[in-house]
Amino acid sequence: MKSNNNKIKKEDLYRAFLVFQSFFLVILVFATLRPLQSSLVINKLGSAFFPYIWVMTAIFIGGVVLIFNRLADFFSRTTIFGISVVTSILVLGFMRWGLESPNAWTVKFSTALLAIWSDAFVVIMIEQFWAFANDFFTTTSARKIYGLMDTGSVLGGVIGSLSVGFLVKKVGSFNILYFCMGYLVLLVIPLILIRRLLKKNPELSFEKKKSSFKNEKGGALAGFKILGNNPYLRLIMIVVLLSQVISNLVEYHFNINVEQLRQSLDVQTGYLGNVHFYINTTSLVCNGLFVGLFLTLLGVRKTMLVSPVVNGFFSITQLVGAFFISPVLLLDLGLMMRITDKAFGYTFFRSSKEILYIPLSTEMKFRAKTVIDMFVYRFAKFVGSLLILPAMHFLGVPALQSIILFLVVVMIYFVFKVTRQKAL
Repeated sequence: MKSNNNKIKKEDLYRAFLVFQSFFLVILVFATLRPLQSSLVINKLGSAFFPYIWVMTAIFIGGVVLIFNRLADFFSRTTIFGISVVTSILVLGFMRWGLESPNAWTVKFSTALLAIWSDAFVVIMIEQFWAFANDFFTTTSARKIYGLMDTGSVLGGVIGSLSVGFLVKKVGSFNILYFCMGYLVLLVIPLILIRRLLKKNPELSFEKKKSSFKNEKGGALAGFKILGNNPYLRLIMIVVLLSQVISNLVEYHFNINVEQLRQSLDVQTGYLGNVHFYINTTSLVCNGLFVGLFLTLLGVRKTMLVSPVVNGFFSITQLVGAFFISPVLLLDLGLMMRITDKAFGYTFFRSSKEILYIPLSTEMKFRAKTVIDMFVYRFAKFVGSLLILPAMHFLGVPALQSIILFLVVVMIYFVFKVTRQKAL
């Protein structure tokens, strides 16, 4: 009996494979774009411009969430995803033209647009597939399969970041955008397969479940209303917000270090590609070997705590080390913190966070999850900007690590609080 309970069902494996393909292609695009996006901002606008980019991203995502909730009243999820893919291809084509414009302001605008869009893109696309996954699996099966399924995103990240250095040498930084457009076209394959799955298994179809609340005409603000009325969802929102603010502060500190290296655009793009390769390779190992094991043996709470605890360790190390160790070693510690923050956030935190949604109703998962995992994720960049700008102006770089450490302690408290709600 025990062995049967531990087996993964064939239908769960197939569903996981569909989401795996989707994650792989979406993150392949993002991982290929991310080094180019970061190096362009540093070279064309300066690292000090990142907080302003994050503010604009939060505003943009807020508008996207309103549109997304409104479209949900009229179109199926697969149709909305198709619209997202076509729009993304068109935006990439426009940015490719703008980056080589003879007009300096057009180049700067295209750089800012690429940074805003790439951050928004990964959230919009990935969250749509997580919404499918959370309807496809139960809490029990999710513990066994989410780590394996999310390996698709990590593998896409590894291949994407590893390919950046090669592509930069062969075609140049700007022409990377053409490859990303081609990857997006391939997303049609898992989309078609998911549509077929939903037709064969109508009980999985969100469109059928949606009919129970469609007539309520919640409209664009439906997700925000549900979030405001549900204490459990608000706790999830706070944990997500804190995790992303911490991650943004870590990223900003790392970008300052990168700017100090004074590299050319192509060299910087290649370097950042290598960094993201290390992040994604670490994530691949974690997802393949540890996430499922942690979730099964330790539970959701302890798995979710891995990321903030490690961030707290590196923050303390850098605060104390500032008085005793060399600046070169501090740069290495900043790089290690950046790698573990992203890798553990993609794996331990992400998989355990998604399980928090499974006990919720279909409407809550679709409407409110959209707000939390699209808007709040990027609103965290706005909050991070509000912390970074005064800290850098009045206190300098060391203040960032003190803020990170404080937020880590607060996040740990709320992780305990939210996981008590559903006995996770």
